[in-house]
Amino acid sequence: MPILSLAAREKISKSKRGSKNPAWKGGKITVFCSQCGKKLKRWPVVIQKNKSKLFFCNRKCKANYEASARLGSKGPFYKHGEYSRIGICKTCNREFERNRKGRKAKYCSQKCRPKPGYLYIKGRRFEYKAISLLKKMGFQVVFRSPRSRGMFDVFALRGNPSTKKIEEARYIQVKASRSSFPVKSIIPKQEREKIINNKTVIMLGKNTFYEIWVRRLNKKWDIYRLNWTSKEFEHLPKTKEI
Repeated sequence: MPILSLAAREKISKSKRGSKNPAWKGGKITVFCSQCGKKLKRWPVVIQKNKSKLFFCNRKCKANYEASARLGSKGPFYKHGEYSRIGICKTCNREFERNRKGRKAKYCSQKCRPKPGYLYIKGRRFEYKAISLLKKMGFQVVFRSPRSRGMFDVFALRGNPSTKKIEEARYIQVKASRSSFPVKSIIPKQEREKIINNKTVIMLGKNTFYEIWVRRLNKKWDIYRLNWTSKEFEHLPKTKEI
């Protein structure tokens, strides 16, 4: 390729500047200062990234605008404002002191906070029902973790008394749900990843399974078993015991 001179390069660069450039998108857009109303020019990218849609010509205009906009209930030191330290509980209508992190707190305590309809509820009381089901299914040894401190709630073993060998082992997490949605919508992704990447599970032969038992409102169980190869929970067909 021939080497171009500096003069030729300058001519080419000038011919592709501004509106002559093929990537030209209109240039700067005129906006107005939110305080004094002065005309300003800003790039379209700057306007798109500006969430408040407020533009100022200098720091003085910005300071004057913020001083006037934060008067009354919008001020940080207003007694019962949104960001004030003292708030009024929406449930009991009592004054309470907010901490620095919870300046937007609306309730004075957990008792006054309304209980939302979560899809997932704690299934600690259903562990005993799961244990009784496991005994009906023929599991001889059933261990329940104290206070749900481990990664599993129930550990069950089934052995052959003649050979004295373990035939099946199950690590089970017991959950309860008010909905009929699958396990992906009941248990969050982070918790499922912790279960999959758990290193405390000891493989006791080929028939070692990690399962999630979900108790439904119709008093029936849905069992989801972890597939070690695909690392996903698969729904098992229901048996007579369940």
